[in-house]
Amino acid sequence: MEERFLMNVVHAISQAITPSVLNQIAGLLGASQDTVQKALTGAVPGVLAAVLSAVSNKQGTDAVAAASERQDRGMLDNLPALLEHDARAVAATGSDLLSSIIGGGRMGVLASKLKDYAGLPEGTSGALLGVVGSMALGALGKAADARGLDANGVAHMLEAQKDDIARSLPGDFANTLQGVGLLDAIADRLDLLGSAGAAAAPPGSTQADTASLSSSAAASSTSAPGGAPTLIARWWRWALGIIAFALLLSLFS
Repeated sequence: MEERFLMNVVHAISQAITPSVLNQIAGLLGASQDTVQKALTGAVPGVLAAVLSAVSNKQGTDAVAAASERQDRGMLDNLPALLEHDARAVAATGSDLLSSIIGGGRMGVLASKLKDYAGLPEGTSGALLGVVGSMALGALGKAADARGLDANGVAHMLEAQKDDIARSLPGDFANTLQGVGLLDAIADRLDLLGSAGAAAAPPGSTQADTASLSSSAAASSTSAPGGAPTLIARWWRWALGIIAFALLLSLFS
């Protein structure tokens, strides 16, 4: 478990979100568990992508190091107890730390986009980001201690995991975050991951549309390899037309 934790921060955070934790977060936000679960699928990789984008310069790297130093290293292990004791404090601390890294403006944009994406109640997305921020910084701090990493080492660790972050980010949520500086660090990976789907689907089509188009294409290729059945069908139409014409002639002859 420890090695897996060190290898994949996204996985470590996701593993910490047990049904009990999900229920506690839903209670904090006054939202359904389904809504919170959807929000978390965007919030976890979204926060990590934003933090990774921030460490592209020394100021951001130092901010991540300072924030992770202030966070409890046992955050993920003790998350249920911490949320039960004072969930609002967990959210407030994480929100402050995350804002110190990505800036209050971008924090507000991320919260707004997350609310719209998941349908969270008004004014609750910031608290959810705070909880996720607490988990993310606790995970990074614990990994840094275990590996003996300095600020640059933490940045490099995140960089090595940007494929995992990009793959975890829902495509429709990623689209809403384009151009605001939150996904700069994984933009190239998102382009690669989305290239096949973009080529297969018309602009504006959904994943369901793409699946439907793929099914239709597969059915066409199965029933008409090389176009031969189409030619046969045409030949039969011509033949039936000639036969019908001959029958008409015989009736009037």
